[in-house]
Amino acid sequence: MVIPDTKYDALISYIETGAQGDLPQDMVEYVSTLELIRGMHMRYENRQAIVKFLQQPPYSLSYYLANKYYSDAINFFYLDVEIKKNAWRNMYAEKLDRAADLVLKTATTSKDIDIYKNIIFAARDMRQLHIPESEDIPEEFFKKPNKVYVLDPGLIGRSKANRNLLAKHIDSLNIPEADKQRVKADAMIEDIEFLSEYDDEDQS
Repeated sequence: MVIPDTKYDALISYIETGAQGDLPQDMVEYVSTLELIRGMHMRYENRQAIVKFLQQPPYSLSYYLANKYYSDAINFFYLDVEIKKNAWRNMYAEKLDRAADLVLKTATTSKDIDIYKNIIFAARDMRQLHIPESEDIPEEFFKKPNKVYVLDPGLIGRSKANRNLLAKHIDSLNIPEADKQRVKADAMIEDIEFLSEYDDEDQS
């Protein structure tokens, strides 16, 4: 029996697209192989022994494919892509679940119940259920906002300043006359004298 190297991607694609229709026979055999590998892993917890088994008939896989399908089985039941930390956490947490069940079934004293609770808490921590889930930040949050500057406050619904009162206030400031003229120009009370500004920069 030879299992093509692309079965895992085909299976994941089948599931992600809604699993419509019956699986082809070769895919059914592939899933059965993954289930077999998972069962062997739970019982023996020995990767090399499982890989060696898959190299024998009726599977007769190469060493590369035997290793790959071991990883496929772990990923399919615990996580996709490569074997990641979350997959290992889930596997170890599952072992703790089985240990907790055994302790509960054989418990005879309150101390046994305390041991059971400690194992349950350990499984919870292994799955990181005690860590609050981080909220997804909307993509718009990272986009640079568009800023629009206007010289006419009426365009944004604001009332215009009284130019005469503003000019009178600027004249009352204790600053040099040249600075007063610049402030008035910035406030659009007087026209900007571009040549005068240019001369001032040259002289500095």
